[in-house]
Amino acid sequence: QAFKMEYTMKEKSVTQSNHLIQATYSLTLQEKRLLMLAISKVNPHKWQQEWIIKVKASEWAEAYGCKLRNAYRDMKDAADRLMEQPHLVLNTGPDVTEKAYWVGGCTYKKKEGYVSLSIPPELRKYLAYAMLEDEGFTSYKILSVGSLRSHNSIRLYEFLSRWQSTGVLTISVD
Repeated sequence: QAFKMEYTMKEKSVTQSNHLIQATYSLTLQEKRLLMLAISKVNPHKWQQEWIIKVKASEWAEAYGCKLRNAYRDMKDAADRLMEQPHLVLNTGPDVTEKAYWVGGCTYKKKEGYVSLSIPPELRKYLAYAMLEDEGFTSYKILSVGSLRSHNSIRLYEFLSRWQSTGVLTISVD
């Protein structure tokens, strides 16, 4: 019998490569929120895992403090836009630019209240074993950003979280 561990929303963390964080700057707030909930279900220490991730409307409502009846609509709209966006662009080196799709596919189950996202192989390396990335990774509790109401406020939180472990932030101006 397989053992499956369930986490409460309070315990869920988002762990992702800093390259991926930079690539999400073009997303809307709802798209970012959907990806954060999906990412919170990825085990950052494991490559072999289920890469079709189910996000429930009840999880959205709990994490982002909205009514359940609006949660599914917002999730579906965000998933539709992620499917419409041709790709994300990751600048992973001085002469290296990678392009990939945000999601490989999605399934909507309105009566069951969830959206499933298929994470494409090109994106997986920025989630599983993100801590091995040269540019580092960032991890934070999803409820820490749940009440933030703009994509820019989440960007700022993620940017500052990158430097939390060292307590030092150095910004160079070219």
